[in-house]
Amino acid sequence: MNKIYLSFLLILLIILPGCSMNEIEEYSIVAGIAVDYKEEQYEVTYEIYKENNGETTSLTSLITSSKGKTISEAMNNIANSMYQVPYLNHCLLLIFNEDLLNNSFDEALNYFIHDVRIRSSCYVAVSKKTAKEILETSQDIKQVISYNLYKKFDQLPKQVNIWSNSTFNNIMNETIFENGVTVLPIVEYNKNFNIDNVFIIRKDNIIFKAKPEEVFIFQLFSDTVDEGIINIKDYCVYLKKLDSKLKYNNNELLLELNMQLLSYDDAKIDIQNPGKKEEIIKELSEELEKNIKNTFKKYQEKKVDPFYIYRLLEKKDSKLYQKIKYQYYNFFSEVNLNLNINIDILTSGLSEERLE
Repeated sequence: MNKIYLSFLLILLIILPGCSMNEIEEYSIVAGIAVDYKEEQYEVTYEIYKENNGETTSLTSLITSSKGKTISEAMNNIANSMYQVPYLNHCLLLIFNEDLLNNSFDEALNYFIHDVRIRSSCYVAVSKKTAKEILETSQDIKQVISYNLYKKFDQLPKQVNIWSNSTFNNIMNETIFENGVTVLPIVEYNKNFNIDNVFIIRKDNIIFKAKPEEVFIFQLFSDTVDEGIINIKDYCVYLKKLDSKLKYNNNELLLELNMQLLSYDDAKIDIQNPGKKEEIIKELSEELEKNIKNTFKKYQEKKVDPFYIYRLLEKKDSKLYQKIKYQYYNFFSEVNLNLNINIDILTSGLSEERLE
C-alpha cells in the first residue's frame, strides 16, 4: 500500500506543477462522485482521499454530500461546506442512481460532459440503490471504493460479462450518433461488489436491463471480450482467447468468431478423443449460435442496438447511414444475421475437477 500512496503523491506533483506543499494541502482530491436524483432534487456525494492520522501505510476515504435543485447547485454547496478546495481532475468513478436514469440522465450527462475537470478515463456506472450508498461502503470496509471499482474495470478489460467499455470518453463518443446507446454497468454490493449486469439507455431515454449472458453476446459483437468462464447449455468452459470480426454487406451481417476454450468441466469425458472432441465442439457451436441469434432478435424487436451496428455502418457505408439514420431502427430490425463460429478446445492444462 506504501507504493500506492507514493504513486498517488507523484501524480499530484505532476498534475499540480509548480505548487508548493502548502498549495497542495489546499486541495481535497476527489476519488469518486455519486449523483442521486429523488423528488426533483439532486444529492451529490464526494469520496475524498484521506490519510490515516498522518500515516502513509494505507489509503482510506471520507464521504461528504450536499443537495440542490441542480447538480451545479449541489456541487457548489459541497464546495462551500469544505475547508479545502475539491479537486475533481482525478475523479475515477462517476455513479448515478436508477431514478436519475429514468428522469434526468441527459441533463446529468450533459452537465459532466461540459465540466472540463472530469477526465476521459473516468468510469461511469449505475447503482440499483442509491449511488451514495455505494461510496459509503468505504466507511465499513475501510477502502477507497472509487479506486477499487476503477481498478476492477481497468484491470479486467475483455473479461467475460464485465462491461468495461463505460469510460467517460466512450460514452461521449456515443452521443455524436443519432442512434447512439449508452451501456452502463450496474454496481451492487452484498459483501462483495457485483458488476455483471448492465443498463442500456437509448437516446429517447428508454431503458433496458440486460442479463450477464446477454452482456457476453454484446461483447462478442464489439470485440470487448477475451477470457473468462462461460456457460453454454450444460457446459462450463474457460474462454481463453477470442478473435471476432463483424462485416456488413447488402443488409447482411456476418459475425465471425474464432474461440479457444481451455477447459471442459466434465473430467469423465475423454476430451482428447478426437471423435468426442468434435461432438462437443459441434454442440457448443450450435448452442452458442442459437443464443446469439435469439439475443440479436430480441433487441431488434425492442429497437435498441447494444451491438453497435450503427458504428460499423457509419464506417463501412457512410452514405447509407446518413440516408437511414433518422429511421435507423426500422433498418436495424430488418438486418439479417449470419454466423461463422470456429471453436477449438485446447487439451493442454485440463483440470481434473469440475469448474464452478
